[in-house]
Amino acid sequence: MRPTRWRTAGAMGRRCHGSRGTSGVQHAGAARFRCGRLGTVRRSLPQCPDEVRRTALSILRFLHIARPPRRPNHRPPPNREFRLQRQVATVLYVTDVHSLGLKVPQGLQFTESFDWDLNQGTRAWTKRFAPRNDGRYPSVLHAGACAPTLHYLNAVAAVGGASDGVAVVDKMKEVPSDEPLFGKGQVRADGRHIHNMYLFQVKTPDQSKGPWDYYNLVETFPAKDAFRPIAESNCLMVKS
Repeated sequence: MRPTRWRTAGAMGRRCHGSRGTSGVQHAGAARFRCGRLGTVRRSLPQCPDEVRRTALSILRFLHIARPPRRPNHRPPPNREFRLQRQVATVLYVTDVHSLGLKVPQGLQFTESFDWDLNQGTRAWTKRFAPRNDGRYPSVLHAGACAPTLHYLNAVAAVGGASDGVAVVDKMKEVPSDEPLFGKGQVRADGRHIHNMYLFQVKTPDQSKGPWDYYNLVETFPAKDAFRPIAESNCLMVKS
């Protein structure tokens, strides 16, 4: 187990990308919204025959699209086509939206910890980043590489060197993080970095003011509510 896991891509942490980690969230959501039976399809929608695809989706109120990392993007079915009340994604990057265009993913909701247009700090950092990236704006993957690296380097400077890895990690846990990309946060005893999370919705083409203006902020989740409580952690560093 790596000593520090800086989570940026999902409110429930690393396991949020697999069915094991999302099943509890899905069933809790089904109970909250009184959706009745909760079903799972383990094949991508483009592989299903059109008749089966339309019949299955016609009775859904919510559709959760789980796109595993490093797989080819699939075009999500528009809400208007299947009369869905809400369509949500486990993983969505601003670069995905830019490639697809707003017409396809418009209305799609997802949780994320970073958006280049979230506040003054993220916008200022993006202005420095984009020219060095051929004009392409940063996703959470870029921000999630920068912020923890800086936190690590600050810890190295504080302990006087990188030779004692345990001392560096202890310092990273001791000193709260506070930087423009993710705001205030803390590396817990289990190595998970907690910070605010956000619910975004992809804009419609009419709402967008131009390239890379793709998200509406719907809700903010405080760090203490956005991550699995440490009391429920299975990490050996907590139990030992």
